[in-house]
Amino acid sequence: MQTGETYQRLIEQTAIGTYKGMTGPIAEGALYILVLIYSYIGNFGLAIILVAVLVRLLLLSLTMAQIRTMQAQQYLGPLTKKIQQRYKGDKQTQNQLMMQLYQKFKLNPLAGCLGMAVQLPIFFGIYRALYDPIFLGHSFLGMQLLFPMNLYYVRSFGSGTNLQALIFNYIEANNLWPQVWRWELVRGAKVYDWALYWPALALVVLYIGSTFVMQNVMRRANEPDPEVKAVFEADKQKNNDGKPQAPDVGEQMQKQMKFMSVFLVVIAFILSAGALLYFMVQNLLMIAEYTYLPRMTKMHHSADEVRELMDAIDKGKLLAGDAAEPAEGEEDIAQAPLRRSRNRGFKKK
Repeated sequence: MQTGETYQRLIEQTAIGTYKGMTGPIAEGALYILVLIYSYIGNFGLAIILVAVLVRLLLLSLTMAQIRTMQAQQYLGPLTKKIQQRYKGDKQTQNQLMMQLYQKFKLNPLAGCLGMAVQLPIFFGIYRALYDPIFLGHSFLGMQLLFPMNLYYVRSFGSGTNLQALIFNYIEANNLWPQVWRWELVRGAKVYDWALYWPALALVVLYIGSTFVMQNVMRRANEPDPEVKAVFEADKQKNNDGKPQAPDVGEQMQKQMKFMSVFLVVIAFILSAGALLYFMVQNLLMIAEYTYLPRMTKMHHSADEVRELMDAIDKGKLLAGDAAEPAEGEEDIAQAPLRRSRNRGFKKK
């Protein structure tokens, strides 16, 4: 293909119209945009980079909401545990206090779910689009965009085109075998064929490296203030009584990241070069976002404010606003279970 080809002619060379399922329209929408950009600049690699930038810009408001949720979880995680311990078995009071906590921190409890619900279909839709047969024969910095690192594990998400046969035929026709490492691994009666497209190794390394850096940046953005952390640790020790404590949100996040790190190293070897390029650029942009955006959306509550909230939970006071005495007409949360018991006909012993 040459720059200047008509947009309609390029569209006819795609598998648009064959993408089914929930992410099908997203995959086809991404292809329309990729082909449109290519029709002007003549390079699918640059088109993929520009689409990655466009997606991050479109998701910027959701990203800021997610960062704010992460910052709030620094406080909400330990406070939620304290509420659950203080009012164990009283779900109604737990829920009431939790809603008041969310109001105090000006946080929508569904904000994190909304971000994932929006981003996951986009993720898988663009992932499918980057395996379209139109990318066959197009390279970026010497790397064939449709080729995965392991050529025997290429995926097809469109019309069921046999991409593996398509790729090997293209390698044969264009004498690209010097760029492929091939060997057989024999285990008993089974023979495992390997064909590694080594030019994509640079993208695999950059993708894995940028993923680890991104996870580290996100972890730092989720770390609480040292003074606040000390308050929570002291309260945990006071109420522990020698019993093992469940891991907090930060510890759970670190364990999930370790699991994801292993998963991403494995998946990096089956992603096409085009998909690796897209996700690597996404990682770099997210590193920038989680480095600078937390400073713009900084949520800071002093150690004294946290102590007041924890005292309010211990004393059973309502948490709307600061940890103050209940206003006239308000009810002490600690008395709520008793009142409900009386309404059911139970008497205080």
